[in-house]
Amino acid sequence: MAEPVTSLKRASEIAQQAFGGQVVKAEEVEVDQKKVFVIRIVNDGRVRDVMIDPANGAILNP
Repeated sequence: MAEPVTSLKRASEIAQQAFGGQVVKAEEVEVDQKKVFVIRIVNDGRVRDVMIDPANGAILNP
């Protein structure tokens, strides 16, 4: 089970541990009437947006 997430900082750490690279942007947005953290990571010149559930720290997009 994923660790609880209480901040954008922790969500950034989860995304970085999962995908590597450098976090360049972190924000809270609403998707389908649900709040999520979106963490933008750059790794080897590739950009990836990782969505994290603030309630449980789960990565929402593979």
